[in-house]
Amino acid sequence: MRLDRRKLRVLRRGLRRPRALWNLAKIKLLLPVLQRSDRVTITPAMLDIEPTAKCNIRCKYCQVTYWDRSAKVKNLTYEQFVQIVDQFPHVLQIKLQGMGEPFLNHDFFRMVAYADRKGITVRTFSNATLLSEELAERIVESPLAELTISVDAATKETFERIRSGADWDRVQENIHRLVRARRELGNGRDPLITIWMVATTENIGEFPELVRIAKHLGVDRLDLQNHLNFWGKEDYQEKMQRYSINREDTPTHYRPDVDRILNEARRVAKEIGMRMTIHTGNTLHAGDKCSWPWTSAYISADGFVVPCCVVANPEVMNFGNLFQDTFSSIQNREKYKALRRSFMEGTPPKMCDGCYLCPKESGLVTIPAPPRAAAASRIGAL
Repeated sequence: MRLDRRKLRVLRRGLRRPRALWNLAKIKLLLPVLQRSDRVTITPAMLDIEPTAKCNIRCKYCQVTYWDRSAKVKNLTYEQFVQIVDQFPHVLQIKLQGMGEPFLNHDFFRMVAYADRKGITVRTFSNATLLSEELAERIVESPLAELTISVDAATKETFERIRSGADWDRVQENIHRLVRARRELGNGRDPLITIWMVATTENIGEFPELVRIAKHLGVDRLDLQNHLNFWGKEDYQEKMQRYSINREDTPTHYRPDVDRILNEARRVAKEIGMRMTIHTGNTLHAGDKCSWPWTSAYISADGFVVPCCVVANPEVMNFGNLFQDTFSSIQNREKYKALRRSFMEGTPPKMCDGCYLCPKESGLVTIPAPPRAAAASRIGAL
């Protein structure tokens, strides 16, 4: 199934690394059992590694716009990346992206190549402002498996108000350039190219039109994130709450008119054959513990082990530094175990409020492919 080809790629490559694949199987099959203990005896199969904390634009809802880490933290070097990756013998997939724009790190493609040689699938996110002809060609010719591009509106006015410093027309041109380069220089399928929109009260009305734009640009999928990240900060949560489309006192937990807009987007996607996933409902609840403290980790550009990509800031919480210690010595430190116990006891820390909003099941609403593109059944999330 085209929608799942990155997942299929991870599994195919995992067949050549049976110990790593067995580690993933244990995580998938035994997660409820693993989450009964505050100690961890497995190593992560998936990692987030931040190549840079710097960004060339200032997005309205991003913590990078409001912090000083960008100036303080140097880019991750290739040697440091190798030092990190070599501590995780069973990792199958790396998201090589953090709070910054990954293509600002000149070692990015060397990192992708190193991970690829070790049988690791790499994906990343980008704001697409730097996608020159040369960069598009390097992306297509590299073993990068997936590139997700953040596009938070469907009109120039809204896009440039939310993503300050980015030019709407240029970003569209750059996406089209990348899709064309993949068709002409690559195999026509890799990397997977997707668009991701973070829904707010300012842009949700434009989502149906973004479905049409995504189809016109030729990307593989469009994703809608329905909740804003608060990055583990109470003051930021208070500041951003007014932009959230979520509201707990309605039957669907959306603000008024959002359901109508989403239904229209679904209709358009079905009509034009655009793959689209709307991530609906609240992320987690008391009966659905966060798996990050047991199964994964976010590594900042300065080497800190951070709880997850939603916090993504070692100043909020971290458990140690991989440039000074090993992950095996960090993963069962008391601070890490205390975080796991908080989920086991149903009392996650305040920084997790952005994911634990109310006791409702989370879910995915996926628009299926057109009949001609239907293939193998869907594989569970990796």
